[in-house]
Amino acid sequence: MASSLKSRLARIRERASDTPSANGASGQAVQGSAQRKVQASAGAPSSAQALTERGWSELFPGLWQREIIFPLPDAGTAPAMVRLHRWRLSSAGGAARQGAAPEEGAALHAEPTDIPLSALSSFDLETTGLSGGAGTVAFLAAFGRIIEGTFKVRQYFMDDYPAEPAFLDCIGAEMEASGLVLSYNGASFDLPLYRTRCVLNGMKPSAPPYALDLLHPARRLWRRTLADCSLGSIERSVLGIERAEDLPGALVPEAYFRFLKEGFHRELGLAMDHNAGDVYALARLFLAMERALDGSPPPYGDTLGLAVLISRFDRARADSLLEGLLAAADAGGDAGSRADAAASLMRSYWRQGRKRERLALAPCLKDDARGLLLKSLYEERLSENLEASLSYARRALAEASLIAGKRGEALALRAAKRVLRLQLCLRRVTGEPDGNEAR
Repeated sequence: MASSLKSRLARIRERASDTPSANGASGQAVQGSAQRKVQASAGAPSSAQALTERGWSELFPGLWQREIIFPLPDAGTAPAMVRLHRWRLSSAGGAARQGAAPEEGAALHAEPTDIPLSALSSFDLETTGLSGGAGTVAFLAAFGRIIEGTFKVRQYFMDDYPAEPAFLDCIGAEMEASGLVLSYNGASFDLPLYRTRCVLNGMKPSAPPYALDLLHPARRLWRRTLADCSLGSIERSVLGIERAEDLPGALVPEAYFRFLKEGFHRELGLAMDHNAGDVYALARLFLAMERALDGSPPPYGDTLGLAVLISRFDRARADSLLEGLLAAADAGGDAGSRADAAASLMRSYWRQGRKRERLALAPCLKDDARGLLLKSLYEERLSENLEASLSYARRALAEASLIAGKRGEALALRAAKRVLRLQLCLRRVTGEPDGNEAR
C-alpha cells in the first residue's frame, strides 16, 4: 500500500505542469500561489518561505506536504494486529455510523479480518466552515500512522482553491493506502465533505476497506463521567495530553481566510499544529479503547458503556460486568445506576432466551411506561400478585399517555390491553361477574 501511495503522489507531481484545476485554471496559471502572498509587515518572509521553514514542501502548484514524528508512549502495549470484529465498522463510502449502537447503524461486514496495526491511519480535516454543505471547502488534511513504535503524521495543505483537485487526489491516495481509517465525527462531517468536494470537482471519491468513527464509542465510555465528549476533553482527562499552545477549532476557518488575504501568519501555524495533534490524539485514544476492551478500563470510563462495547464480541464478559455493576449499585443505593445496569442486562438476557432471569430484574427498572409494564408482568408471572400487577399496568397507561408520537401510542395500547385483561382475571378470581354475565 505504501508503494501505491508513493507512485500516486509521483503522478501528481508529473501532472503539475499541465493538469487543469476545477475552475479551468492550468497548472501554470496557479503555479506559485503561495509565493505571490507577501506578509503585510515590511521585510517579512513570503508565505512559501514561512511554510518551508516549518517543514512544508510543495508537491504541486498550490499544494504542500509535511511530515511530523510524534513519540508514542503506548507503543509497548500496542497490539500487533487490530481485531476488527470487535468494532462496528463500515466502508468510508457507506452510510453506517461507526461505533453506534445496533439500532443506530448496521455493520457493513459481518466478519472482517484482522489487519496489522501499521495499516491503521487516523484522519482529520480542517475546513472553511463547521457545518458542512457544498460551500464548505477542506484546505488541510492529516493522516497519521503507527510506524516502528512512533507516530508519523503526513499533512497536506492547499494554499489556494485552484489546487483542490490535487489536494483531494492526495487524500484519496491516503484512503486507498489505509486498512482502517479512524476519525472523530468523521462519519458525519469529514468523510461526507470529502465525497462532496470530489463530486463537485468531477472526481470519484476513494474509500478504505473500513472506517471507524471514535466519537460514538467515546460517548459510550465517557458521556456519563465527563462534562462533554469533545476530543479536547478526552485528551486532557483520559489521555493526559496537554497542548502547550493551541488554536480552538472554531477559529481555524478564520485563520485560513486571513491567510488567503495576507499570507502566512502565526494563527495558521497553530491551526496546522492543531490538525496534526488531533490525529495523534485519535491514535492514542484508539489504543486506550483497545486496552479497555482487553480488560484495562480507562480513566473515568463508564462500566455500563464499556459493557455495551464488549457485548459485541464477548457477551459473557459483558454480562459479568453488568452483574457486578448491578450488585455495586444495590450496595451503594444508587438507584439510577441500578436501573441502567438492569435494563442493559435484561436486553442481554432476552437475546440469550433467559426470559425468567430477565423478568426477575424488572423491580430494578425506572418507573417509566416501559419499566412499569415490565413490573406489572413481573408481579403477575413471578409474584402471582394480580392486584399489584393491575396497579402497575394502570400507572403504565397513565405514563404512556404523556408520551407523544407513535411510541407513546404503542405503549398506551399495550398498557390498556393489559389493564382490561387483568381486570377480567381479577373478576374471575374473586367470583365477581364480568360485563357479559351481568347482561
